[in-house]
Amino acid sequence: MYEIQRNERTPLSVFISYAHEDEPLRQQLEAHLSLLRRQGWIADWHDRQILAGNEWARDIDEHLEMASIILLLISPDFLASDYCYDIEMQRALERHKRSEARVIPIILRPCDWRTSPFSHLQGLPTDGKAVTTWQNQDEAFLSIVQGLRQTIKSLNLPAPSLPKVERQNRTRLLKRVRAIWIEGLLEDSLHHAVRIELHLQERPDVLENPWRVQVQELGQVPRPLPAGTSIVQVYDEADGELFILGEPGSGKTTLLLQLARTLLSQAEHDERQRMPIVFNLSSWAEKRQPLRKWLVEELWTKYQVPRHIGHGWIMADQVLPLLDGLDEVAEDARAGCVLEINAYYQSRLEHGSSPLVVCYRSNEYAMMSTRILIPRAVSILPLSKEQIDRYLEQFGGHMSALRRALDEDIELYTLAQYPLMLNIFSLIYQEDKPAEIPSGKTPKDMLHAVFATYVRHMFNRRMPLVRWEVQKVIHWLAFLAEQMQQHHQTTFALEELQSDWLSPTRRRLYQWSIRLFFWLFFGLTSELSFGLLFTGFAVGIRGREPEFLGLIFGLVCGLVFTLAIGRRYWNTKIHPAEVVKWTREKPPSQPYFEPLAQRLGWQQFERIGRQLDELRNYHGGRYLLREQLIERFQLSPNKGICQGRCNHEPIWNWPPW
Repeated sequence: MYEIQRNERTPLSVFISYAHEDEPLRQQLEAHLSLLRRQGWIADWHDRQILAGNEWARDIDEHLEMASIILLLISPDFLASDYCYDIEMQRALERHKRSEARVIPIILRPCDWRTSPFSHLQGLPTDGKAVTTWQNQDEAFLSIVQGLRQTIKSLNLPAPSLPKVERQNRTRLLKRVRAIWIEGLLEDSLHHAVRIELHLQERPDVLENPWRVQVQELGQVPRPLPAGTSIVQVYDEADGELFILGEPGSGKTTLLLQLARTLLSQAEHDERQRMPIVFNLSSWAEKRQPLRKWLVEELWTKYQVPRHIGHGWIMADQVLPLLDGLDEVAEDARAGCVLEINAYYQSRLEHGSSPLVVCYRSNEYAMMSTRILIPRAVSILPLSKEQIDRYLEQFGGHMSALRRALDEDIELYTLAQYPLMLNIFSLIYQEDKPAEIPSGKTPKDMLHAVFATYVRHMFNRRMPLVRWEVQKVIHWLAFLAEQMQQHHQTTFALEELQSDWLSPTRRRLYQWSIRLFFWLFFGLTSELSFGLLFTGFAVGIRGREPEFLGLIFGLVCGLVFTLAIGRRYWNTKIHPAEVVKWTREKPPSQPYFEPLAQRLGWQQFERIGRQLDELRNYHGGRYLLREQLIERFQLSPNKGICQGRCNHEPIWNWPPW
């Protein structure tokens, strides 16, 4: 099998530490670093890339600990900043001392930096001359970039090993992807005993060309690739940026999963490689979010990755998205989805390489005005007569009737040019008589006949249904398929069922049953509790006639409490409980209150702060592992409810900031 060649130039992560007063100079430096970024030498990060709602201290800590190069943008404001000087600079120097990273001071403005803790480090620009003192500041930044380039080329930093929890999270996610898509789908396909070799062709004509107005396009025609060219080889030659086109049933998803299998093996043996994750775009149309946010949600809903972990992976560019099902996005949302893919791709290009794979149907893409910006595209060719004959020959004489029907009926032969239909034909017509093979019909009638035979064949393969009739089962399955299509789902999962799947009558019955539960359970409980509480209070204060007042007070308070609680749950979406993991061993965590007390000079509160830090992750004699994915040995859909059923314990994220 062809193996992916590893990119010898892995971008070095660069952390930029600066005072916000120097932001204009930092922006100029970023502009001068753009060529290093485009050439794949660096992937830089600073705190302006933190998204709204994120914990800024956590994001800064994560990127500071992962950086290979740390740039300190020195100025009077940097030296005066408690956070820059006491936290970021000190941690950077500690990592430099342990040879985990290279710290480079960049002198932006004149200041007394030569007596600082980093004065022994060689800084930039040349001779430590501040940028603002240069007559031409572009020359100063050029000196910085040239010095940084020399440092990068001579740098031979060892790849930092991932912390234990991060390594476990990565391993478990890769295991889930392999179990769901490779072992559960690719290796358990319709007829995996016989393999069909697909032929590919280059499609430069479908790509967006920014020069098409100024320059006449030459040679923009499809070009068949040599026989035997694998999708892995094409991916490697495209530097991981690939657009796969094909007709329905041509094998797009199969090619994508074959690529995912190779990438998974690579990521499992090398922690530096991005994690290939298969995402189905059909659910994007439901909320139409920015692609980064949608990827985080999909990691949670499809792979049970907690949102803060998934967000960290996406922002650190550790996920390689393999996007399938663009043709399954609602038609009115498809153009917007392509625009979001393009925006995500371009935003990643600004920080270096941008591996991304997208699959789409050829005929539907041809009708779209919005184009994918990925620079390399291939399409899957229909099966030739030689390929079909070679495939059927592997079954011996069992396919003689089917082969004769294909030779006599051009419509049936056209269907057989697609691997999905050829697989179905070989599965259901091995022993059938020629009369049972549909021929001489329109393509639509022929498809109905083929799939009716396929459904009957699949029911016969399993144990006979005893409790339900086949027609009722087919009716229920058709209902589920219709609801899945309306709700933009491609994989049926019990944990994603919602009340709006029900008919209006059944939906009202469901809602009123929930309300009745709250009224009976919370209402009676709260009425009894408030009534006893007020009765005791009345006895202590008045000493007489407390029962009647307690009853009235309990009824009123219980009604108010029930309405307040019930309004939150009556009409909201069903959310399964998040899978959590507990341990009696104290996990390592980032202290918060103790350093806060030290920073404020409250020495008498340091011990209290240390205890509060321990209580943040402590619950009922056990510690909550917030940063760890639960290990699952058997992965399949419809396990979320069984897992979430046991996770009813309250989880407090305290303090809220």
